[in-house]
Amino acid sequence: MIQRKKQIEKLLANIQSLKRKIFFGADCNLKNDHITTSQWFVLQHLNKSEGTTLKEVACSLNMTSSAATQLVEALVQKGYIIRKTSTDDRRELKLMISDKSKKHIKEIGSKWIQELEHIFDVLTDDEFGSYCSLCDKVAKSLASKMSNKS
Repeated sequence: MIQRKKQIEKLLANIQSLKRKIFFGADCNLKNDHITTSQWFVLQHLNKSEGTTLKEVACSLNMTSSAATQLVEALVQKGYIIRKTSTDDRRELKLMISDKSKKHIKEIGSKWIQELEHIFDVLTDDEFGSYCSLCDKVAKSLASKMSNKS
């Protein structure tokens, strides 16, 4: 049990280091487009789930509705997101990515992937596959636990 606690402490340090490196690379790629990392995650979510609501964005990204509102509003002002009234319920707004966003998402995503490839070059293809499988297993477990709390 003590060994596992030490491994967890080391894992936390490694996660922090990896997170800093990933977000530093992301920030460098996003600064030219005046997009924050949080705004990028909103765009990524909408790119996968276009036509979603603000509440769904907040829930999916594990943030408050007010935080999501601020991020979305900034992206609307920059022309990256379009709000459309739902055909089912006129009170409900659907969020769509603009054509401008589609172009930037593709360009920035490509740069970000290149950055991540460099980070994980230290792993063989088999090691990287195992790493991804283990991360996926943990993420699915967390998602399941989070949905059970709702």
